[in-house]
Amino acid sequence: MKIALVCAVPVILAAVGGVAALAEAEPKEQAQFYATMKRADAELNLAHFLEAKKLYEDALAEGKRTGVKRPDLAVVLSDIAMIAKLNFQYEEAQNCLFDALPMAGDDESLAALLHTRLSSVLRARGNLEGALEHAKTSVEIRRKLDPKSPLVAESLNNVAVLALDSRNSKEAIDYCDQSLALLRERGKAGSAEEAAVMSTKAAALIEERKFDAAIELLTQAVSNQEKAFGADSPKLAITLNNLAMAISKTGRYQESVPYLKRALKLTEASKPQDIAGAADAGANLAVVYAHLGEKVQAEACFKKAIEYGQSINYRNLADIKDQYQRFLAGETGPDKPSP
Repeated sequence: MKIALVCAVPVILAAVGGVAALAEAEPKEQAQFYATMKRADAELNLAHFLEAKKLYEDALAEGKRTGVKRPDLAVVLSDIAMIAKLNFQYEEAQNCLFDALPMAGDDESLAALLHTRLSSVLRARGNLEGALEHAKTSVEIRRKLDPKSPLVAESLNNVAVLALDSRNSKEAIDYCDQSLALLRERGKAGSAEEAAVMSTKAAALIEERKFDAAIELLTQAVSNQEKAFGADSPKLAITLNNLAMAISKTGRYQESVPYLKRALKLTEASKPQDIAGAADAGANLAVVYAHLGEKVQAEACFKKAIEYGQSINYRNLADIKDQYQRFLAGETGPDKPSP
């Protein structure tokens, strides 16, 4: 039984933006579309997701009726897709993004964003091959637009995450190194962006069994993220989980517990949007408790993780259930280390 790595392709939650600013240059009959978009963007940025989605849908209908430019309609579909993804409506999110891509036209910046978002949705649906294809397309487009842009670094990290999902840790490390070099060249050393890539690289190093190097990277990444987001931000959860995993791989299970407890607390506080993270953190904490011989705590954490996973039909749910059954069968304990 083992603790699971957690890696995330970033989901861009804020509205794409830039659409409402065009309103003055458009015909008066399209003014309602842009006004509705502005209201929807405001609701989305306040995390009022249901209200935002309804307004985006109203804007989409109005835009189609009045002949709004296709790239602007693509923006609306993209934001609807991201709200659908947050609500675990992955098929709807995928369909919106597939509809949006041909509408981007010559707007390559928008096309790159759509490919990034589609990659995230396909990954959530378990289609790693499709996710990787769209992530690499985003890299190609962004490199063509500006090879030194931090957005290229973001896309490189997305490809690294997917390479790691596909059990290609060496490829993941290479993409991470490219991303880190670009960020540092642009003066982003110590930034939240750098921390995200460091966390991905550390996860790959763990797969390579280079635990000390991974722990060093993750410790620095946590520090960077705390400075950028604050100590209570859910954005720290993935890094904390991976730091706990690296520590536990060295047999220091007790030392990993505070990091996993903190990751679980942060993800639980941000439900429902991060309920998948809560499932992962709960399962990983259960595994550590099992290794420490704390059976009551382990079983409670497993049950909580399974409950979270079932609520969203989580793609890792089968693995969590398998871990729980092996725990119940007595295959893991203080005298039975995991492989």
